[in-house]
Amino acid sequence: WVYRNNTDRNETLVGNGWEDSYWVGFSPTGTLRFIPNGGGYVETNTTVYAEEWTHVAVTYNGQVRSFYINGALDKTSNVSPGPIPGNPGTELGIGFDSDPFTGNYFDGVIDEVRIWNVVRTPADIQAGMFQAFSAPLPAGLIGYWRLDGDATDETGDHDGTTHGGLGALSWVNDGGLPKDIRIPLVNTVPSLDGQCSPTEYANAISVSVEGKIVTLQHTDTDLW
Repeated sequence: WVYRNNTDRNETLVGNGWEDSYWVGFSPTGTLRFIPNGGGYVETNTTVYAEEWTHVAVTYNGQVRSFYINGALDKTSNVSPGPIPGNPGTELGIGFDSDPFTGNYFDGVIDEVRIWNVVRTPADIQAGMFQAFSAPLPAGLIGYWRLDGDATDETGDHDGTTHGGLGALSWVNDGGLPKDIRIPLVNTVPSLDGQCSPTEYANAISVSVEGKIVTLQHTDTDLW
C-alpha cells in the first residue's frame, strides 16, 4: 500500500541494487516501474495518483512481468527476460535503493510490504490486499514488513534498520486503509447493557480508525 505526496519524481518502493538485482518504484510520470535484472524497465499504463491510498503489486516468473493496481491487472510484458540475480552484501531498501538511486527516496507513506518467492495469482493478490497476515504465515512469504511503528520482518529473518530520507523518517497512523469490510452475520443478538463483551463479539470484525478499534457484526435485522 502506498500514499504518494506527488507524482513527478523517481521514487523507490523496494530496491536491492537495480543494476545488479531488482528495483520497484515510480517513474517521474507517476507510473509504476519494475526492473528485474539491471535493464529493460517496464512501466504501467496507469498512473498511481498522489494523495490517495493505492495497492500496487508486481509478479515475475523470469519471463513475464505482471503489474497490478488495486488488485486489477494493468499490464504484462516479456521484455528482457531472465533470472533475478542475488546481490549479497547489498541492503534491501524499502523506500530507497542503495545503487545508484540513493537520492530517490519515497516521499509519502508505505504500508504492508511483502516479498514472495512464488508468483502470486490475481486471486491471491485480490484476496490478500485487505488482509494482515499472522502466524502461521502463508507459504512463499519470505519478507513481510507491516511497518506498524518499526521495521520488524514478521517472518523473523530480515528485521530492518531505519534511516532518514528526504527529512527524518517517521511512523504515522494515517487512519484506515481502503478496506473491503465484510461484516459477519451472527445469530446471537448482543445485550444493550453498555458492555461489549468478548463473548458477544467473538465473531465480529475489527478495524482501526485513527487509532481507535471499531468492532462490527450484524444480525438479520441490525448492524452492531
